[in-house]
Amino acid sequence: MNRIALVLIFFSAAIATTGCALQVDPFSRSVIGITAKTKGATDKCANMPKEMREKLELYDDEENQEEYAYVHDALALADAGDLTGALAVFDKAADAAPSNERIPYLKGAFLLANGMNDEALAPLDKAIAIKPDDLDINSVKSKTLICLSRPDDAIKQMNQFVDALLTPDASDYVVKGYWLALLGRHDEAGVAFRKAAEMDSKDYTALLNIGVISYYTGRYKDASSQFGAAIKTNPEKQDGYLGKGYTLVKLGNGQEALAEFDKAVAFGCESASGYLGKGYAYTLMGNHDAALKELDTALSLSESNRDALLCKAYALIGRNADGDRQAATGILQALIAEEPRDIVAVYAYSLLGDKESMSALMAEIIKAEPTMEQEFRTSPLLSK
Repeated sequence: MNRIALVLIFFSAAIATTGCALQVDPFSRSVIGITAKTKGATDKCANMPKEMREKLELYDDEENQEEYAYVHDALALADAGDLTGALAVFDKAADAAPSNERIPYLKGAFLLANGMNDEALAPLDKAIAIKPDDLDINSVKSKTLICLSRPDDAIKQMNQFVDALLTPDASDYVVKGYWLALLGRHDEAGVAFRKAAEMDSKDYTALLNIGVISYYTGRYKDASSQFGAAIKTNPEKQDGYLGKGYTLVKLGNGQEALAEFDKAVAFGCESASGYLGKGYAYTLMGNHDAALKELDTALSLSESNRDALLCKAYALIGRNADGDRQAATGILQALIAEEPRDIVAVYAYSLLGDKESMSALMAEIIKAEPTMEQEFRTSPLLSK
C-alpha cells in the first residue's frame, strides 16, 4: 500500500520531502493515509518492532557517548535472551540522570522494538512529563496508542503536544494537521494546515497538505489552486505537480493533467509516480495503448506497485483486445487476494462480470470500514 510521504511520516519532524526521496504516488488509493483506524494503522503497527529496532541501532549521539553505550548494551543483552537485564540497563541509566528525557524515551522505543506496546506507555509518559514539547517522543507515544486501538487518545496526545509549545510555529501546526488527518478529522486538519500557511506563506509542506485535504474531501478546484501555490513556492519538487495532475484528472482535464505529470517525471528522478499519473490520465481519456505504455514504465521502476497494476487492469479492460480481459482478471484476482478490502480493485473486478456479488462485497467493505466509501469516491480511476 502506498503512502503520502509528504504528509504522513510517523517519526520525522521534517515532514517535507526532498530531492528524489519520494518514491510513491501521493494520490493513489489509500495514499491519503487517512484510514488510520483500519488498514493504514494495521500496516504501520505490523512494522513497528522493526522500525524501532532500526531506530535504536542507528542511535548515535556524538555529544553523549554514554547514551549510545547503554542503548547498544541493552540491545546486546536482548539479543542474548536477557530482556530483564536489558531493561535494567535503562533503569540504571535513568537513576543516574533522572532529568534526561531521552532515557525513558529510548526505553519505550526498546519495548516497542520487542513488541511490548502496553509496557512502552509508562516510560514514554515519563519522558513526556520531563519534556512535554518533544515531537519525537509524543509522536512515538501517539503511534503506540493507535496500535493499541486508542485513536482518540492518540489525537488527544498530539493536541496536548501542540498546546505544550510556548510559541507554535508553522511546522508545529503541520504536525498537528498530520495527526488530525491520520485519524480522519479532515476539516480540523485543514484548519491546522491553513494556520501553518498563515504563519508562513512560503511553507511548501503546509500548502501541499491543504491541497491534499481539499482533494480528499472532493474540493478539487480548491485543491488545484493550493497545489499551484505549493509549486510556486518550490517548483523543483515532484509532489506539487503530482497533486495538481491528479486534481486535473478528477476535474476531467486530461491534457492539462498530462502536462503536470510530465513535469513530475522531470523532477521525479527514478520514481514511478509521474508515469503512473500519466497512465491514469490516458486511461480516463480512452487512450489505452498510451496508458499501458506509461504503466509498463512505472512497473519497470516499481514492479509491485499496486496502483500501477490496478490502473493497468482498467486500461486492459477498456482496450478489450484479444487476451486483455484474461490479463486483467489475473491482475485483479492477485490484488484482491493480497488485500480483500481494496474496494477499487473489487469494483474493477465487477466490470468483468458478476456485478451483483461484487456490489454486495463492496457494501460489506464500506459497512466494516466507512472510510472506504470516501476512498472509492476519490480514486483517480473513477473520474467519469
